[in-house]
Amino acid sequence: VNVSAVNAVIPVIIRDDTGFVISSQGASIALGGNGHSSFVLSTQFPVTANIRGTIEFDTPAGGQISVLGLRFTPPNNALTTIPALANVGTGGGSIAHLASGGDGWQTTFVLVNTGTSVAQFTLRFFADQTGAPMLLPLAFPQGGTPTTASSLTQALAAGATRVIVSTGTGSLLTGSAQL
Repeated sequence: VNVSAVNAVIPVIIRDDTGFVISSQGASIALGGNGHSSFVLSTQFPVTANIRGTIEFDTPAGGQISVLGLRFTPPNNALTTIPALANVGTGGGSIAHLASGGDGWQTTFVLVNTGTSVAQFTLRFFADQTGAPMLLPLAFPQGGTPTTASSLTQALAAGATRVIVSTGTGSLLTGSAQL
């Protein structure tokens, strides 16, 4: 959405999950004043078909935009929002609730390095009732050996995305996470 009354051209940068820019130079979306556009990403930008990564919509000088992403995931037809990042800092944060196991609950963590150099992250997991470190079974859809850990420390390349999924097996675990 172009929240401004003035026409705008919104620059777009698309990266794969390694942080490599895959969009064509000068990719953009033109929006009229107070206008909006809705589209299937792989139709608007075919380079995104069947890949994982990020898309960056840059606010033009003097403009204001708003972005909402939706994801539809067969076979269970889950419809979820895709989080938009704005004014991203480097201080980390917390995830108020996570669930794993029981009736197949999974929590997916999507970490994005919005910086221009390699960044190291540590993701820690804590049990609901006690606040003690919690062992969480983890899998890595982009590659890597599944593990069970109460924390995970890794490096993330500039512009890269790392997907970490609780495996959803075993007894129900609930807690929180801290980045």
